[in-house]
Amino acid sequence: MFYSLLWPGAGHLYASDSKPGLVFAGISSLFLVLSLTLSSVGISVILWLATAIYAMIDSNKKVRLYNAQHGFST
Repeated sequence: MFYSLLWPGAGHLYASDSKPGLVFAGISSLFLVLSLTLSSVGISVILWLATAIYAMIDSNKKVRLYNAQHGFST
């Protein structure tokens, strides 16, 4: 979950779930580029924050499942 706070999608990549991880990372990169333009700073920051929150919640579920499957304590 902490990895997704740094960069949305990184938590999924940590949990070996690369397809959603790459999608979240791509969307986050797009919002980062959009935030560099003056006209869309507010909207892109809000969208990035929403994406980050969803990615943290989803990656937390994925990491717990990954840990349970591989015998790690949660």
